[in-house]
Amino acid sequence: MLGVPGVLVVQFRLSGGCSPVNPALLLISALCMAAPGSFAPPDSAGPCAVATFEVSIPRGRGSMPGIVYRPLSDDSSSGLRPAVVFGHGYLASAGRYDSICRRLASHGFYVLVPASPDPGLFRSLAPAADDMEAALEFLDSLGRMPGMYLDPRRVALAGHSMGGGAAFLDAQRDTTGSVKAVVGLAPYRISKQTHPESLHVPAMVIAGGNDRSAPAAAVRREFYEPCPAPCYYVVVRAGGHNGFLDLTSWIEDRFEPFDRVIQLRAVRTYVTAFLQVYLAGDERYLPWLLDPTLSANPNVQLEHK
Repeated sequence: MLGVPGVLVVQFRLSGGCSPVNPALLLISALCMAAPGSFAPPDSAGPCAVATFEVSIPRGRGSMPGIVYRPLSDDSSSGLRPAVVFGHGYLASAGRYDSICRRLASHGFYVLVPASPDPGLFRSLAPAADDMEAALEFLDSLGRMPGMYLDPRRVALAGHSMGGGAAFLDAQRDTTGSVKAVVGLAPYRISKQTHPESLHVPAMVIAGGNDRSAPAAAVRREFYEPCPAPCYYVVVRAGGHNGFLDLTSWIEDRFEPFDRVIQLRAVRTYVTAFLQVYLAGDERYLPWLLDPTLSANPNVQLEHK
């Protein structure tokens, strides 16, 4: 089933003329019964407590700071856990995506957020992509720290805006095979740098319906359409460019309306489900990628191929 994001839609009816049974819910039941271990829905916090700490990531001849979100679990049998490298947006900061990163860590993913230096006049994704690549290389050292159970060979690249474009750029040029998936939140594309058609890993793209910096139609055209399958495209109709961050100022938000609560709830749900399936290999989360009604969010439009 992995890598083939589709299900056979069959109309089930209970005896007595009751309402149709949602096939996705039946699939959830079947997958949960078939797979061992506890199951935490992607629209809620996972079973792991989360600890955070700061690190210094080697970068060229110097270094850059970063934040690590570490899942804490008493289950020593769970083995090594996958990791996510998350790139922040232009002129944003690493700590402004806390709710997304904390949700992923609660579901068992290590999350490393490099604090990319101010790129100045933003004309290229290369500096942010280089920072993300440095963070990717740093995962080896991070995994050797005492008490860390991180698998540096099972990694997803994710990011917002500039960081989202950088995630796609790094995913397409990865030669190590450690990058297993990529996620872009309103990713920004610079011509002749990102080539989603060349990706060899599953991808998810999320856009805001009111986004004026990275309009949903442009994100669909530039990232989702050229991506090979499996790929997912999510539009949060009430979303905006800054709705992916936990906190922004009124000056930053004055150009577009958005509902941050609705947007972050949808983002956390879909990114968690996507990474559970394609990074952690847990097919029990697949129904959330196939049926938008499971997110209990009428403001979501979902496509997949």
